[in-house]
Amino acid sequence: MVNMILSLLSSAWFPLDLSSHQDALILSGNLLAAIAPKSLKNPWANEDDTSTTTKIEEPWPALADRSLVGMVEQLFSHLMKIINICAHVIDDVTPGPVLKATLPSLSTAPSLSPIRRKTKERETAEQMAAPMSPKKSTESSPAARPADAVGTAPTSKSTSLGSFYHLPPYLKLHDVLKATYANYKVTLDLQNNNEKFGSFLRAALDVLSQLLEIATLPDIGKCVEEILGYLKSCFCREPMAATVCVQQLLKTLFGTNLASQYDGSSSHPGKSQGKVQRLGSSSLRPGLYHYCFMAPYTHFTQALADASLRNMVQAEPEQDASGWFDVLQKVSSQLKVSMTNVTRHRADKNTIHNYIRLFEPLVIKALKQYTTTTSVHLQRQVLDLLAQLVQLRVNYCLLDSDQVFIGFVLKQFEYIEVGQFRESEAIIPNIFFFLVLLSYERYHSKPIIGIPKIIQLCDGIMASGRKAITHAIPALQPIVHDLFVLRGTNKADAGKELDTQKEVVVSMLLRLIQYHQMHLDSHEALGVLNTLFETVAPSSLRPVDMLLKSMFAMPATLESVGTVQLWISGILAILRVLISQSTEDIVLSRVQELSLSPYLICCQNISRLRDTGNQTLPTEEHEEDMQNKHLPEETFAR
Repeated sequence: MVNMILSLLSSAWFPLDLSSHQDALILSGNLLAAIAPKSLKNPWANEDDTSTTTKIEEPWPALADRSLVGMVEQLFSHLMKIINICAHVIDDVTPGPVLKATLPSLSTAPSLSPIRRKTKERETAEQMAAPMSPKKSTESSPAARPADAVGTAPTSKSTSLGSFYHLPPYLKLHDVLKATYANYKVTLDLQNNNEKFGSFLRAALDVLSQLLEIATLPDIGKCVEEILGYLKSCFCREPMAATVCVQQLLKTLFGTNLASQYDGSSSHPGKSQGKVQRLGSSSLRPGLYHYCFMAPYTHFTQALADASLRNMVQAEPEQDASGWFDVLQKVSSQLKVSMTNVTRHRADKNTIHNYIRLFEPLVIKALKQYTTTTSVHLQRQVLDLLAQLVQLRVNYCLLDSDQVFIGFVLKQFEYIEVGQFRESEAIIPNIFFFLVLLSYERYHSKPIIGIPKIIQLCDGIMASGRKAITHAIPALQPIVHDLFVLRGTNKADAGKELDTQKEVVVSMLLRLIQYHQMHLDSHEALGVLNTLFETVAPSSLRPVDMLLKSMFAMPATLESVGTVQLWISGILAILRVLISQSTEDIVLSRVQELSLSPYLICCQNISRLRDTGNQTLPTEEHEEDMQNKHLPEETFAR
């Protein structure tokens, strides 16, 4: 099907229908995104073989199924051309061949007169400022731009991957897009998301982001500057999609995308995958017994083993990647491996850092857009981009040397506290995660922002009367993780100041404990609670009396499915703690000493709770139950 779609995209008539063209791009991108992960391989697996050079230089080395390479290359080339066309339309540049520049050849002379030097510098600045002119510096060509204004004879018909001036079908597409964009500019509805030009460009950028997920540095290294040039022009029309594309490009360069991560997932399968593979030894399809007993039991025993291992040797925790700093820790470890892989095959280790310098103009443009836009979603995306750069060890002070951007972000808190910031709950987690990352950065040997200041900002939000569920709790999550998980393990950060900060945060958490986000309302919440119990000292969970009383406590009501799930989740969490932290003899003896009755959880009581709520058991039943001594095994089993 992908071949059929690509054949339509390369035809003379189909691409001119923008709606059909857009749908075909999205469909082809989704199909390749679904197929590619199943056919990935480690692009650096054969680095020690004698044929390493030929292996590495092959296109898209991460794809094990080589039949996909042609389709991916064709779609990538098509995307580059149509994004270049959109950039030409936005910048109002006429498609044409590459100009044969002659003045830059003077730079080979041993010296230049002041007049010639000034002329050369001015022309160089004009070329850099000209739209859609990402220069490709090579030793043989002094300057090149993919498709510029019409001028002298071209040096080549394909000086860049996105060059299209010599292809009649793309020139026709350029005319169609130009007319569509002209109609858009004269319309009064500038915020229409269904506008054809914007939707088409957004779809092209989204599909390009998908392809960058399976690309490696050799695949896009030669066209990074070209892509950034296109994105810089498209940013003013589709800033969200362009920012996402920049993030994907960074992931590809630094080896944190899907293709580069496959080394760890293939050579060392993930723990969750390993669990599934070890559940059954037979090749037959698992049956009811497997799903009801074997699978849950295996998962549970392995989870307990992992928890014991963490408590004993403080190994790397197996956590859900949904947390902010779990992602940060994984990215950091993947970055080390990926940088090693990339630089191992490129003699110049400064190549990656040179690429980062190419991102600076576009990142600065994104920072300026943050301060002028009213779109909260765009601001979130810009913060994610900055957080990604900081995680990649990019010096933040080079991007915001005058601290203007961070000052603007801090100024936003004044509007959030008084309720003048629309959809502020959507950006709160991103802001605090970004600020916590900046607490590790320094400006003139001083931290850009300290943890006390971040805590003060969070306390201000709590005091302003904003909803704790949407503001205070999401703001505290990255702070808590940083103080109690990251800084707590670093001996250099240990001290009275850190202890004081922890005490302040704990006092803030105690003020929020009544909100349902702190309760068990989902599988993820239950997992967080289990992780919490595994993290605290085992001595804090003894004696087990408090756990047993909590487990055998009757809920207030069972009138809805949610209350039943909440009750059962609490029992499961406590039961897990009892099994992992206590012995059978201790638990049974305490059950007997506390005279816990097995009939507290019975059909009669559950029916009463469902119909009338929590009421005291009848006196006769209660006295009879107290007189009958039940075996602790019976009580606990029930």
